Amino acid sequence: ESESESEMAGRAAAKVPIARVGQALSRVGTPALVLDLDAFDQNARSLVHQMQVFEKRGPNGKTVALRPHAKAHKCSALALRQMDLLGSAAVGLGCQTLAEAEILASAGLKDLTITNEVVPIDKVQRLAKLAKTEGLALGVCVDSAVNVRQISKELQAVGATIKVLVECNVGQNRCGVETAEEAVELAKVVKAFDGVLDFDGYQAYHGAIQHVRGEAERSAECRKVAEKVVAINAAFDTAGIKCNTVTGGGTGTFLFDAGSGLYTEVQPGSYFFGDVDYGKNDWGRSKGWTQSLLVAATVISRNPSRRTVVVDAGLKAVDLGSGPPLVLGEEQWSFANGGDEHGVVTVPEGDLPEVGERMYLIPSHVDPTFNMHRQLVCVRGEVVEDVLEIDASGPGF
Repeated sequence: ESESESEMAGRAAAKVPIARVGQALSRVGTPALVLDLDAFDQNARSLVHQMQVFEKRGPNGKTVALRPHAKAHKCSALALRQMDLLGSAAVGLGCQTLAEAEILASAGLKDLTITNEVVPIDKVQRLAKLAKTEGLALGVCVDSAVNVRQISKELQAVGATIKVLVECNVGQNRCGVETAEEAVELAKVVKAFDGVLDFDGYQAYHGAIQHVRGEAERSAECRKVAEKVVAINAAFDTAGIKCNTVTGGGTGTFLFDAGSGLYTEVQPGSYFFGDVDYGKNDWGRSKGWTQSLLVAATVISRNPSRRTVVVDAGLKAVDLGSGPPLVLGEEQWSFANGGDEHGVVTVPEGDLPEVGERMYLIPSHVDPTFNMHRQLVCVRGEVVEDVLEIDASGPGF
């Protein structure tokens, strides 16, 4: 059955860039995901600077490395830019889905760890195929012997090897083995397939404490995690099993985790972009990031009696799971859900924006906001410098 003219027009429109290099930001189509490159680059430099204090302060006197998490942006071109900016401070990138790893590898990234379990048989077969990529150092997390055997079988079938990390539950109660003893026993299962599976260490990540607001309270939660890591290390030492990698830490906790002397690498992701939720944390003197990610929107309707305007950015353009976005430069204005394609902004006092005016929204949560968009408009000042495809977006295939 042939496509209708409207269907063909719709497919063609989906491929049209939302902006052009050299175009003024004010002329970019909306809603659009916008990255301020000056702020992004500065965030990367700040991260390198903050990590310098952990030189030779990791396990066995190693320097604690960065493994930025690409699940934040799902964009291979941006991943390459990150690695360029971070230089020797970064050992590679973290991915949360197999698809992210596949796309980043196809773009030329050379060191990737899937910080998640890959279980469905079709995915394990894809994982095995990816592991054969020449020059790629690939790692994956496991928390069950069933999954270990499954991965080993598929890798043996294609003649590939992969690094394996045991995931340990250090408080989030999501994935991960529960005890240090279980971590050792699962590592032994991995090591039984030596030559196919390369036991590399373990992951000790606690995502739920990234947004503990108080700096002292967040530090205290990190100390609880550190106690679990010490116990896991002791169990591995007793068993005579060497862990080359201990990975974890996110934007909210990486400084505490790196400072514990227990981690070989940390995984900040949102740090490069900023969002409303992380903005609510108390950072003390440690905040090094500035807001680089925005959603551009246009006023399409106004109602002076209600003191509201409607913008063309709704549930399909901004994530509301962590609360509403903020309007850049207007702390007193409030954003409310107006539906899939509409956001309602209340302006309590002052001039009401006119129809056609632009406003810029600070996302409440970086990761799902990136996942809603297909293109990233990169600007320097008020001019478009690049338009990048967000090529690894999706629900986790």
